[in-house]
Amino acid sequence: MTPTGTLDFEIFGNSVSVAGDVLVGGAIGTSSQAGSATVYRWNGTAWIQEQTLTAFAASPGDDFWMGVATNGHVIVSGSMLDDVGS
Repeated sequence: MTPTGTLDFEIFGNSVSVAGDVLVGGAIGTSSQAGSATVYRWNGTAWIQEQTLTAFAASPGDDFWMGVATNGHVIVSGSMLDDVGS
């Protein structure tokens, strides 16, 4: 599955979390992109893409969506290469 809007150089599926009927897949970017996460919902027969999430203040190369987790209602992610304040 490749989400709509994923750029060619993003690595989709680097991290995946599933809870109930919600799947979140992280896509880390390259040095020119911060990455994104795509949310899918199982409709009983297929995974339907609902939305793509991006970080509000992430910088290119932050790898913001390197790790994702969800409980079906809340989605969290870390930014492995965020260097704010350093």
